[in-house]
Amino acid sequence: MGGEEGVIRNRVRDLVRGGAHRSDTAPGLARLLEEVGEGGVMDGCEMGYALVKGLGVLRGEVEMVEREGRLEVMGDGGGGYKERCRVELAGRLNAILEARSEIVAEVPSPPSDSLKVVRALLRSGLPNLAEGIFEKELGDKDISDPAYAGEIVQAIHSLASYHYSADSYEKARFHVQSLTAAGPEVRKLVDSNAPGFDGFTVDWTKLVLSASKCESRRRSQLKNCLSNGGSVPSLLSTLGGPRNVVYEVLNAMTTFPASNSDETYEALANALVRRVHFVKGAVEMGGCPKGDRGEVAFIGRSNVGKSSLVNMITARKTLAYTSKRPGKTQQFNYFAVNDKVDVERELRYGDDIKGEKDFDSFYICDLPGFGYAKVPESQRREWGGFMREYFEGRRNLRVVFHLIDSRHGVVDEDERIMGECAEIFGGGKKGTTYVVVLTKADKNVKGGANGGGGKAGGGVIKMVRDKMREKGVGGNPIIVTSSETKLGRDDMWRYLRLAADYNI
Repeated sequence: MGGEEGVIRNRVRDLVRGGAHRSDTAPGLARLLEEVGEGGVMDGCEMGYALVKGLGVLRGEVEMVEREGRLEVMGDGGGGYKERCRVELAGRLNAILEARSEIVAEVPSPPSDSLKVVRALLRSGLPNLAEGIFEKELGDKDISDPAYAGEIVQAIHSLASYHYSADSYEKARFHVQSLTAAGPEVRKLVDSNAPGFDGFTVDWTKLVLSASKCESRRRSQLKNCLSNGGSVPSLLSTLGGPRNVVYEVLNAMTTFPASNSDETYEALANALVRRVHFVKGAVEMGGCPKGDRGEVAFIGRSNVGKSSLVNMITARKTLAYTSKRPGKTQQFNYFAVNDKVDVERELRYGDDIKGEKDFDSFYICDLPGFGYAKVPESQRREWGGFMREYFEGRRNLRVVFHLIDSRHGVVDEDERIMGECAEIFGGGKKGTTYVVVLTKADKNVKGGANGGGGKAGGGVIKMVRDKMREKGVGGNPIIVTSSETKLGRDDMWRYLRLAADYNI
């Protein structure tokens, strides 16, 4: 390690004493900090000691020789050695960063170097110093400036990811909210092809995984508190935030230009929909499960793609039965999401499993399809009566997803559903959100079935929106989806959050 110590010390000395080459100092220090950070400064005593010696050159302290002797005497034995090394390193880094600020004031550092320093400090376990560099060199810049947008966003992303990993939830939440605010500005730069904007990628997968691990530890903490007599709402109020912090990352992600990373969506699905199982089928209100959690309902024309959509948002292939024969779903089918804590395997209907639901558990209710179902007219009328009774009486119902085939648009029965939902849920009645979901968008445009992703044509969306206005639900959201291309799954999850966050 002695040779490596000398290299670091000499590089710092050369950078600082460069004289005429001061413009190279800041980028050089950034590269050095990044390299040393990658070497695991905080975990390796020798590397930490080498950096302390090297940074001592910057301050020109004569007493460095005496301090080196003390560190060498301490050796590798005492349990407090690493902590003392950490304290020394933090102080020295603070000094080098102050000196760097003076250099940057004379010769501005490129934003890419500021980003490198922030990331290197985070890798070294020094978030406060990283926050300081961010605020001084990036935080005060305009996010709409093409020269800074990429580095600002990526620095915020790194800070949020670090704080999630360190279980500093409130700090992570602050930065994720900053990402949410930055997203629309970045989208404008992309859409306008702004001069000087080279574009960049955000590692959403890393942020989702960091938030997911934080959420797992947070749930364990809540569970321990609950076992000591606390209540879920009061505990969540104390800790702050949603019932699953990953929803905040999802919210930020949807403000940015679309990301089609299967890896990211797989991470989201694993974090938001950890377990799903079929609970029961109901043909009357008395047959519905106890309303002890939030609930979402799916309704639509037979063969509109309800079962396929449920499978898509739960990341399961066979959770809901799919069939080419219309009308297969002939009861209100209930699925429990994130039910039964500490059960790793998928539950089966009829299993008697001990345990309680997770804090973000909710029900999915798949309603019978209307239109093509080969059932007597009397049965259809019974379904209609049950549906209205369900909409009016199910107090824990948070979202009604009304599915419409984007190839065919609104049919008569869709108009009836819109009218009933306007009457029952209009003006925020019951606290239930009515959402129109256009399905099979990949089949609605040319090239959609050939890997192009597909999206419902503007004419179809306008026609649906006009009909919604006519029926009194014109201000409600429309989501365009495809179970084939996975289009719209992030928007669907955003509304599922209303059920996951519901306080009983």
